[in-house]
Amino acid sequence: MALELYEEEYNELIDIYSFGMCMLEMLTSEYPYSKCSNPAQIYKKVTSIRREGKCLDRVSKRLHAYELLLDPFLASYEENFLKFLPFPCVLSQKQNMLITATMDPAGDTIFLKVQIIDNEGHARNIYFPFDIVNDTAINIASEMVKELEINDREPLEIANLIEKEISSLIPTWKD
Repeated sequence: MALELYEEEYNELIDIYSFGMCMLEMLTSEYPYSKCSNPAQIYKKVTSIRREGKCLDRVSKRLHAYELLLDPFLASYEENFLKFLPFPCVLSQKQNMLITATMDPAGDTIFLKVQIIDNEGHARNIYFPFDIVNDTAINIASEMVKELEINDREPLEIANLIEKEISSLIPTWKD
């Protein structure tokens, strides 16, 4: 969300900011501010982070649509497009499951978000709590495979993804 939206003083450049956020979402496969659990956290991030770039810069420096259309990144030539891709694996590697976690500051619970993309490109988002004291990754993964009818992943593979995400939040979790 652009800062000027909170200030209620915005114009058509807000759409350019939204376009930039959409580009970030497509490149990272993650919703902007997905790690925030409430509107106050989003506001804090929006007001504290300094984003720079043609679409995400401050309003006074943000490019207009006609200026962006002249940018080589938006050229229709395929060789120009390939030159600007940040990661070569974006074109060749399909990731059909993404797990992200946020810690509940009040307790021993982690909230997991599992994004599953089917063969037709439709995404499902599943949210559930993970009790770090009582739950195990393999039990949760086995339940997911059964309840969500996941046919293209084994429970152990999903459990490894869950463990990796939880360990990124709590490095001493498995100790």
